[in-house]
Amino acid sequence: MKPFLDIINLTIKVYNYEMSYEDYLRKVREDEYFYPMVIMLAINLLAAFIIFRIPWYGCIILIVAFISAMFVQKTAYTYKQQFFRGLIWAVSNFILSAFFLVILVYMRII
Repeated sequence: MKPFLDIINLTIKVYNYEMSYEDYLRKVREDEYFYPMVIMLAINLLAAFIIFRIPWYGCIILIVAFISAMFVQKTAYTYKQQFFRGLIWAVSNFILSAFFLVILVYMRII
């Protein structure tokens, strides 16, 4: 429970300009905070999908995409690294999502 509270406190510090964004990125990418952030993201996305009534296959695609983005960006500390890794992530997840949707259409689920 402590890492979850620490993440919330770190986020508040960033919004109050008490901590720089670069320091925040380095801190939350440590293993102690990284996995609780993945869990928090998945819970928030699941709640949003329930509220907006997004179909289950859309939920799976988006949760996989966002969590994979977090793992891709885990060791990117400069903006240049973040940009190029984000670009690679976007292309690979577009291909994965298209493949998943083709399978769903082929199976006549959607």
